[in-house]
Amino acid sequence: MLNTDGDVVSYYALHPTDFHDLECLEICQSDVNGNSEATLKIELRPKNGTDTRRLILMFSGVRNLKYITDSFSVLYFSFLEIVSVEDRQWEGINYQVFESEQDSDFSFYCREFRTYFREAGSQK
Repeated sequence: MLNTDGDVVSYYALHPTDFHDLECLEICQSDVNGNSEATLKIELRPKNGTDTRRLILMFSGVRNLKYITDSFSVLYFSFLEIVSVEDRQWEGINYQVFESEQDSDFSFYCREFRTYFREAGSQK
């Protein structure tokens, strides 16, 4: 499926396959106008040990979060795929996120997301 969603295209332009070591996985749930809403932050380190950048992925309106692994190894994501599902017209759901190359089942849906880099050690 060809994905022309601008946010998804921008995500892939960051070369997310270069970042797979999980540094932070944070789930927060808050009350927004009387409704509970989950947000998810994923911070990934690069494969290249000399690269000090971290890829930050922030997801809002997270639903159906699932993470199942058969391994006792360190947590990492080979490749987090983000696909627009806006054409399905699900209320409050615009993206599907899933691990496509790993021996784990990690997936969820969300309303929106943003991505950016930060330098290791900086607080942002």
